Amino acid sequence: MGVRLTPGTEIASYRILDFIASGGEGDVYNAVTPEGRPVVLKQLRESVSGPDGEVHAERARRVGRLVGAHHSCVCEILDVFAHRDLMYVVTERVEGDTLERLLLASGPIPLEVFALILEDLLAGLGWLHARGFVHRDVKPGNIMVRAEAGRYRAVLIDLSIVFDRRLPRLTRKALGPGTYEYAPKEIIFREDEDIDGRADLYSAGATMFHALTGHLPFDASSCEALLNLCLSPERPSLRVHVPELSPKVDRYVQRLMALRATDRPASTEAAWAEFQSLVEPAPSARLVERAPTRHPAPPATVAAGHGLRIESGSLAGVLLAVPRNGLTLGRSLVNPEDNAISRFHVRAAARDRGIRLRDLGSRNGLVVRDRRRRRAFLRPGERLVLGETSLTCV
Repeated sequence: MGVRLTPGTEIASYRILDFIASGGEGDVYNAVTPEGRPVVLKQLRESVSGPDGEVHAERARRVGRLVGAHHSCVCEILDVFAHRDLMYVVTERVEGDTLERLLLASGPIPLEVFALILEDLLAGLGWLHARGFVHRDVKPGNIMVRAEAGRYRAVLIDLSIVFDRRLPRLTRKALGPGTYEYAPKEIIFREDEDIDGRADLYSAGATMFHALTGHLPFDASSCEALLNLCLSPERPSLRVHVPELSPKVDRYVQRLMALRATDRPASTEAAWAEFQSLVEPAPSARLVERAPTRHPAPPATVAAGHGLRIESGSLAGVLLAVPRNGLTLGRSLVNPEDNAISRFHVRAAARDRGIRLRDLGSRNGLVVRDRRRRRAFLRPGERLVLGETSLTCV
């Protein structure tokens, strides 16, 4: 493993700006090209001069086959190169917040919002699978969420450990297991003959479980206990944590997370079609949508008094369902461009006649009926102001 890079260091033609994070595969940095384009540079941990050096070099070269390829739901790989016995992967810098940070800021995400994230996630994975690659580390920390054209869009990031199904067995065995909490048994135990796109579908299901409930699918105090739970035929249930979720959605996530790959959907296309069949019409057209500018009405899935329509900012027109068990509103979910909104700003919970609001110690409080408050009850038609962004109860 190389020495931690400092700001101003030049690697090949890239100048390091700052350190982002360190993971099992290596260190990640913000960097810029000679032309000033912001990029993300990942220094892979394994040396190409070590015992498995050629294996790791070949793996990086295979990842390099994606250089220049593009899909709107997958971060673009710009360069793969070797420098002083280490391999580097350079990708575009994707704006937004990771789904992991969004969960920390807002708690469980309504199904209506996650439907849009799932649509983009499956589209990106399908694109990778069609090119012979498996991502192997799908998790909330590797999904960027951003506001675009009045809706949430998701982009899959960190392609440094993608798995080329055409690699020889030795190279495939040299790859690490990804993240245990979201990984199927064929990745954890490196059953390389069985790894295909259905491994990513398992991880998408585990991610969906975490996003909808705020809990990991398997809660274990040790790695050994976690592995035992992963191997159990009994799959975790969403409804243990969120009873109001549909049994159909619960069974769908359990199917994605089936112990045997053969019991999961055969492809990303099949997985998306199956999800669409659970909700009519398709989630992307109905559940979270831009409201009409005149005579607005909430979608049929959001009962009156149980939704907040964002009126300004980059997500203007988006309608958020507010569940009875509550939703945490913060900058990431309401308006990523409004710095006057705190990361954890207000807790909203639906009641029969409106929405109960409780400030979470934000810098600027919340404004209801032209007064700054710490607690309030919002009735249909009334407006909530967070920072410089307004929302209407519908």
